Amino acid sequence: MKRLLSVGMLALIFSSCNDGDIVYKELNFENQAVQKCYDKDLYYKINAKDMMILKVDPNLLIDSNLKLGEEKTFEIGTSLELIYRTYDEMADSKSICESLPPAKPVVVSEMMANPGGTALIVRDLRIQKNELITEPTVLNYFYTINFRDISFKDGDTNINQTKLYFGEYKYKTNNLTFNFDGIIKFCDETKATRLVVNSATEAMVLNIAADVLKNEEKTVSFSLSETENLNYKAYTISGGAIDQVKACSDETVFGETIQIENWNATTGTLKVVTTKVIQPENNPEQKVEYLHKLSLENVVFNKEGKSFVRDVVPFGEITTQL
Repeated sequence: MKRLLSVGMLALIFSSCNDGDIVYKELNFENQAVQKCYDKDLYYKINAKDMMILKVDPNLLIDSNLKLGEEKTFEIGTSLELIYRTYDEMADSKSICESLPPAKPVVVSEMMANPGGTALIVRDLRIQKNELITEPTVLNYFYTINFRDISFKDGDTNINQTKLYFGEYKYKTNNLTFNFDGIIKFCDETKATRLVVNSATEAMVLNIAADVLKNEEKTVSFSLSETENLNYKAYTISGGAIDQVKACSDETVFGETIQIENWNATTGTLKVVTTKVIQPENNPEQKVEYLHKLSLENVVFNKEGKSFVRDVVPFGEITTQL
């Protein structure tokens, strides 16, 4: 006999025949956290002996495919599979994540969502404000996953779910340390309008007007703008540390070294303190040099509609000759 069951947003109902009667079992995943297998693209929720599993194509959930804050729809049965599973004993991560699952618990039943339903996925960013200027800016990235028009089938029994909240999962955290060596270099030695500082994993590129680094002792301040701006970048460095050339480049991939953050600032104040370098008396022919110390204040960094403020951003020092 064929039955059609309708269930609420936060519960699944499993039905079976028992001497002509329907046996209802309510599975509530509302308070269960979304987890992920470390080395598999499997997201899951566990409630005692019950498990909801989302299997995702590894090429689907990449940042370039999901713009921050925008809901994207994917069809169940193509790049995603949704599975409801029950075990004979308490389930845990080993039941789903290990290549060779343990003998216990044993799968009692498994229902796969039929093609045609949809997954609604939003990639979000939550920024943890740093309390001290020496603390990193912490970026927490999340997926929020919901389902629409989900249908499970087990023999002659259909289970339909018009709405199903799966939950949110923090998939990565990036720490922006702003910890640079303080040695300013020119991106192009023929131009004094593009400056760079970098560490092994981070870089900042500062675009300035041609008259900012003047060879005269004074302290001046400039407002950042669309043309005089600051660009922050962070990288994974599996393929080697970041250097001046990579930092100044607009490329984002250098073999296995990949850019993972790119923030631009057009609001803030640049402070330049210029002092004359005292030359040794025994070398009167040496050219006069000036030391420029650059720092920024109240800098607003922006990316894809998100922003954060760094009250103080030390940039570095550079010497020029008269």
